[in-house]
Amino acid sequence: MAAEEMYQALEEILNSGVAIEERMMLRAELLNEHGESAGPPMFALNEVVIVKGSTEPMMRLGCWADREYITTYKADGLIISTPTGSTAYNLSAGGPIAHAELRTLLVTPICPFMLESRPVLLSPRTRVTAQLAPPSTDVKIMVDGRLGWTMRANDFLSVEAAAKPLRLISSPHKGYFDILRNKLNWGGRDPGYPLPEVIMA
Repeated sequence: MAAEEMYQALEEILNSGVAIEERMMLRAELLNEHGESAGPPMFALNEVVIVKGSTEPMMRLGCWADREYITTYKADGLIISTPTGSTAYNLSAGGPIAHAELRTLLVTPICPFMLESRPVLLSPRTRVTAQLAPPSTDVKIMVDGRLGWTMRANDFLSVEAAAKPLRLISSPHKGYFDILRNKLNWGGRDPGYPLPEVIMA
């Protein structure tokens, strides 16, 4: 919400009540090759990202959905995002947009050295595990833009849906696609138009 809309939105909330949205969050944990935790878990609203340094060669990341092997990504990194985060780094890396009310995990490689590599959408009940293959080491794990951990060769990153969602007050005068059109400049300054009543009947 823009700053200039704050007072109008507050007045509408006080007069009309509020609508609450629940947004899925991620729980991430780093484990060493023996399954030992590197510290307490961290939580993200948008994404958890494994990313290499700018001068390092691409990395290899083995990836599993629960116990089922997906593939080994040869890439500059890997993004695991929520639907809320699908319009952030995930979108820049070529991942899909997922409506914010969905519950799904999006797995998107960053600049993959594999033409057949594509983003994957997974069930919210899935735990995604990624292992860093040697010789890569000292790779960074970013949690909503903050440094979470340094990942070393053979470490595992485990990411799953958090037990509790984040609860937000919905904008009383802007819908999801209003915000998305403005953010992504869909149609330039096209304000949009309502669905004809004959179709809504």
